[in-house]
Amino acid sequence: IPLDREQVLLWTTAGLVAVSFNKRDDRILLRVVRDWVPLVCLLLLYDLSRGAADALGMPVQEWFPAWFDRWLFGGELPTWALQRRFLTSPEPGRWEALVSLVYVSHFIIPYAILAALWIRNRAVWVAASTRFIVLTLMALATYALVPTAPPWLLARQGKIEPVSRSAARGWGQLHLTIAGDLVEKGQASVNLVAALPSLHAAYPMLFVIVLWPIVGPTGRALALSYSCAMAFVLVLSAEHFVFDIVLGWAYALVACVAIQRIEHRKAQHVAV
Repeated sequence: IPLDREQVLLWTTAGLVAVSFNKRDDRILLRVVRDWVPLVCLLLLYDLSRGAADALGMPVQEWFPAWFDRWLFGGELPTWALQRRFLTSPEPGRWEALVSLVYVSHFIIPYAILAALWIRNRAVWVAASTRFIVLTLMALATYALVPTAPPWLLARQGKIEPVSRSAARGWGQLHLTIAGDLVEKGQASVNLVAALPSLHAAYPMLFVIVLWPIVGPTGRALALSYSCAMAFVLVLSAEHFVFDIVLGWAYALVACVAIQRIEHRKAQHVAV
């Protein structure tokens, strides 16, 4: 089971080649490479950007997201309130398997959706992948210029209420402890102060916006439900403040609106 972006993207591209062979297109491999290389390069850039904030000497932001969350929820951190309510036992409950699955789906679902669009509707795939790349680049620039600590890190430093990083707790309920180990290993190797904005929240909202015009009521409900579920998991597991999530949603909207305006201007120019 692939549990990191690179493996997922490798499996995705291999699957696209396999599924597309029945079209008897001799250039299918070239098309897959041409269309998906930008995403591969984007992931490499993401990994290489881990030390960008240190190289630029930018200070780590610590107080504003926590202040915003307290202000929004009447002086109480929602992560602390949720963990006090739901994570009272040292042993994970069965429902926490869903928490772990939703969290790790961030590394699978976006690429699965892009792959499905690539097969079914290339025009929509181009629009979605363009917005996906722009959104990710916007987030990478913010991580470099405004590094921000997540709740679990601030808690370990004693700067906020005691909350724990709990997204991997549910793997034991699925008897996939190796998956939990891999997720925790991956979490330890990424940029620890890349919390603002939350791409975990931004990607689901991006696909809500992109898919809204082309899916029916059921598809819209599923997309919205997944976006809300991801937001709940991120707050519960101390991965992100609510402020990070709201900003991630805003980034997704800005990326979509900006690209839509560029596409509209190009269409007008072609029409002229």
